[in-house]
Amino acid sequence: MTITASRRVRPAPIVTSVHRFVVLVTNLGYGRVIDNILGVTELGDLLVIVVKDGSFDFQQRCGKSHPVGLSWVVLPMNMKQKFCQPNDAELEWIANSIVNACTLVTASRPEDVECKMTPEILDVAYKNWLNGDTKLDMPANDVIHAIGFAFGQFLVDHDGFEWTIVSDQFGTDLGVRALPDRGDVLIYPANMVAKRWETQETDFLVPIYQGVIDQRNKIRDSWDSQRKSPWWKPW
Repeated sequence: MTITASRRVRPAPIVTSVHRFVVLVTNLGYGRVIDNILGVTELGDLLVIVVKDGSFDFQQRCGKSHPVGLSWVVLPMNMKQKFCQPNDAELEWIANSIVNACTLVTASRPEDVECKMTPEILDVAYKNWLNGDTKLDMPANDVIHAIGFAFGQFLVDHDGFEWTIVSDQFGTDLGVRALPDRGDVLIYPANMVAKRWETQETDFLVPIYQGVIDQRNKIRDSWDSQRKSPWWKPW
């Protein structure tokens, strides 16, 4: 089963140039390029990839042909993150997923007529679905988005986060962000749940929530203390 945690799933930490390239081209939709890599090297902040000439149209968009039948492609490795507001379709996607989350919560807690969706309640709803304790026939992909987006919305409603679209060298993803331009506490809620689904982990939302809030508070307090200190006394 293929799980798509967002428009483009964010990869695990990258450790080599080849892995960087595989992630980049996969996120861009050029999966076939992986079989055509002849060489990869780093040049400062650029990634240089040598591939078989004519094997895919990616080189025509991002690279140049070589007379001997090779192509080279240069891609930035350290592109600065860009943020923008979700569009109407993305906001509707979030809203529909939260409706699914309410369905999961109701199946797990029939007495909860208000359909509260705290991290504790979402943890229980997800565990019950994963263990088959509910009779819901909801696809895993829908459950991942439902639990993830409901968790993200809780952060938005209670903790000063906002929904945002994030673009960088690894692709584009939907996340929630706090303290913009003051530390950028950034969470990718659907991808976070997808990774736990792969390992069948449960009871993770409460500790993650506590960690996120602790991190936000530390960054906020550090920023505020720097603003209060005179320029000639940074301590």
